[in-house]
Amino acid sequence: MLFYNKLKYLFLLVYSLSFSQNINNLPDLIKKSDPSVLKIFTLDAKNNPIKQGSAVIISSNGTCISNYHVLAGAKKAIAIDYLGNEYNINNIIDYSKHSDLIKFKIHTDKKLIYSKISYVDLQKGSSVYAMGFPNGFEINGESTVSTGIISGYRIIENIEYIQTTTPITYGSSGGGLFNTSGYLVGVTTGTFAKKIEDRNANLNKVVSSHYIKKLDENRNLTLMQFYNKIKNTNIYSQAFIEYEKQNYIKASDLFYAHLEEFPDDATAWFRLGNCLNQIGRSNINTYKKLLQNAIFCFKTASELAPKYFYPNLQGAIVSIYLEDWDSALSFATNGYKLQPKSQDGNYILGYYYSNIKKYEKAIKYFSNSILYTNKEILNEYDKLSQLYLERAICKSLLYTDFRAESDYKNSLIINSTNQDALANYAHFLINRNKKEKSCVLVKKLHNINPNYVFLQNISVSKYYFQYCR
Repeated sequence: MLFYNKLKYLFLLVYSLSFSQNINNLPDLIKKSDPSVLKIFTLDAKNNPIKQGSAVIISSNGTCISNYHVLAGAKKAIAIDYLGNEYNINNIIDYSKHSDLIKFKIHTDKKLIYSKISYVDLQKGSSVYAMGFPNGFEINGESTVSTGIISGYRIIENIEYIQTTTPITYGSSGGGLFNTSGYLVGVTTGTFAKKIEDRNANLNKVVSSHYIKKLDENRNLTLMQFYNKIKNTNIYSQAFIEYEKQNYIKASDLFYAHLEEFPDDATAWFRLGNCLNQIGRSNINTYKKLLQNAIFCFKTASELAPKYFYPNLQGAIVSIYLEDWDSALSFATNGYKLQPKSQDGNYILGYYYSNIKKYEKAIKYFSNSILYTNKEILNEYDKLSQLYLERAICKSLLYTDFRAESDYKNSLIINSTNQDALANYAHFLINRNKKEKSCVLVKKLHNINPNYVFLQNISVSKYYFQYCR
């Protein structure tokens, strides 16, 4: 219960309402600033997005500014401009964990449109606007604009922060706060909120532009050199290292510590949920509460980044495991809406309907999942065996004839050692009085794994010796 309350406390820190502030020439200012605002993705080894942020170009030769925490822990990252051009981020100029700023350079033959910086403090009540990419893992898509006022300044550990009513949501970190002349006055960072009652108090946090000019060293590091330099002291990096080692208890503690400082980090919420899921699935009777907390984490990640697909996928699977059908349907439906023409987007609805025994609907979505599988992507192709198997099981439960058999065969063509496919196909044949054919499959399964347990809770060894010798 204590851990759940801590998670809930973190969740309530992440949102704040905005006081809209009219800026008469805002459309012209947006046109001026938009070309200088970048979308940032950190990537895994397979080039899948891990984390999202923003940045601002501050010189025509490609010098950019963002938050330190956006790139901390990244081994690979790209920047995408307003026209959709992609740039590898592999030249770190300077950084400061203390001020949460990082300066890097993108390389291009063209002169880039950039934002000029103002180092003049604005008065309280001055109008400002923010630009960034709170799109939630959407590669395409425009920047967004929000407006507000300067509500004050705060000095924390000798760093001057701007407090503004301008909303700063997940993905906007590292973006720009601009004055009514279109000059960059700060780098958007997060929230000051520390109490539940402050969640709607517009306590949005911006690093003052004064600290940009203090990044005056030329460290000239590659991104990997930057990663190696900070990995032993950066909590987020350590969390991912432990996560990749499958040390989920230690990783969960580190992700939680990171979220105390950055409660709007949707990726960290998602990974924390995965850690709790991995720990909890080992014994549902002992760790059921951890799985419920995992669902809470997935919901938080999804709400922070509404276009972030994977929290919905995992949230649906864990909810089904807990037989929390309302949450399962909500996650599955949201995931499908995000990716209606993808393997996983259809799979989660198929998986949901198969578990509530609506097999016709399950077959429809499993069929779509198979249809949208990209066979050139190894990870997707590997899942095909399981997809055919799950559709076969639904067909075998819905129909008494042999129309499911082709799916069992396809599953085994793709993966001849799929133990679940061998067992279910054998069971399917036994129920249709094809004992001899079934025993061929049982023998093969016995050779692969003599400890496999059939659906009737009979070990394959017992079944083999009883019926197939």
